[in-house]
Amino acid sequence: MSRKMKDSCVPWVGDIPEKWSAQSVKNLVEPGKNGIKIGPFGSALKGKTLDAGPVKIYNQANLISEDFDVSRHFVSEETFKELSAYQVFPGDILFSMMGTIGKCCQMPANKQVGIMDSHLLKARLNSKILPEFFIYAFDKDRNPSTFDQLMLLSKGSIMNGLNSEIVRKVKIAVQHAIVSYLDSHCATIDSAISKHQQIIEKLEEYRKAVITQAVTKGLNPNAKMDDDHHEGLGAIPTHWKYERIKYLFTIRKRIAGEEGYTVLSITQHGIVPKDIDSNKGQIAADYSDYQLVYAGDFAMNHMDLLTGWVDISNYDGVTSPDYRVFTINDETRNDKRYFKYLLQMCYFNRIFYRLGAGISGMGRWRLQAPAFNNFKFPVPPLAEQAEIANYIDHVSETIDTAVSQHNQLISKLQEYKQSLIYNAVTGKIDCTVEAKA
Repeated sequence: MSRKMKDSCVPWVGDIPEKWSAQSVKNLVEPGKNGIKIGPFGSALKGKTLDAGPVKIYNQANLISEDFDVSRHFVSEETFKELSAYQVFPGDILFSMMGTIGKCCQMPANKQVGIMDSHLLKARLNSKILPEFFIYAFDKDRNPSTFDQLMLLSKGSIMNGLNSEIVRKVKIAVQHAIVSYLDSHCATIDSAISKHQQIIEKLEEYRKAVITQAVTKGLNPNAKMDDDHHEGLGAIPTHWKYERIKYLFTIRKRIAGEEGYTVLSITQHGIVPKDIDSNKGQIAADYSDYQLVYAGDFAMNHMDLLTGWVDISNYDGVTSPDYRVFTINDETRNDKRYFKYLLQMCYFNRIFYRLGAGISGMGRWRLQAPAFNNFKFPVPPLAEQAEIANYIDHVSETIDTAVSQHNQLISKLQEYKQSLIYNAVTGKIDCTVEAKA
């Protein structure tokens, strides 16, 4: 039997069951300033001794990861008492105000009380609403339509972050018995998503295994192997040889000297043009001191051997002067694609990492030029290089197709989950029917 519906008078909510009501957040939190509160800014902390302990200061990273066990900063118990308005307790709802806007979660019951920083906003709910329902209705990842409402209330721009007044005005439909329904259905969807993600991980592991085997052992399983285990690469076929990188490649350092070039980023998905107008990532004030990269050049982020990468550029442009750009010396004797895969294998198997120097914990474990130049690469005959590269190209294309299919299924599952949550928290589907069945 269908339920009678009524207009909620909230555009993003639409019709809701006749017995439901659409309530502003201000009516769902405890009265007074403690119902909704923004974290302390500099003036509130001025003169305070931070890192004194033992009380944690929670920040946006804790919220995004939903991990409240780690903290970078602490305050004393005395400061904790003085900043009582900014205290957070288990059960409080926390919002991300800047950067990753719209994320919210409930502080777990077994976590230590603490102080929130200026990037967080807390809400202390009253008895009119279940915290679990509130999060389903409000969290951006679960219910993106909430973000649309935030945009409207902030007049289309929240570049400067949320504030308590915007959050107070947001309207959601007050729940009936749907939390267990969503918990059950979302868990099933999450399990399906996880299985697809695991398949993608296995495919990527297989890709790495194929590349490693091919560039160090070749494609002939019956090839006779040399006993020389150079640089951790293991035995190579006896008809291959080793050559130092400095005899295979030449490092280039060509400074642009002027603006106007396409800025290129080195990512683990390839070398791609950077959208400098989006203000995302690191933006330089002046790109004239960047170095030139031409299509066909190799470029590598040797500054970070954990998350850096190396690839062949498909574009003319410029990249950071701190990166390494190099060209192959003799294309009549060498196939660039083989060496691309060999270089990338040295990244994901951390061959280069063993030669690095610097501060690994700070993301600055570098492969300095002498170590790079003197590293010995296995070099097959040109025809075999091409055969290996063609084989890896084919396997990678097959894997890319499979990964794309699984990513599409993940996207559809995520869309379905968001649609399910929206329809449940706005009463478009009657979750009580299933509960009674």
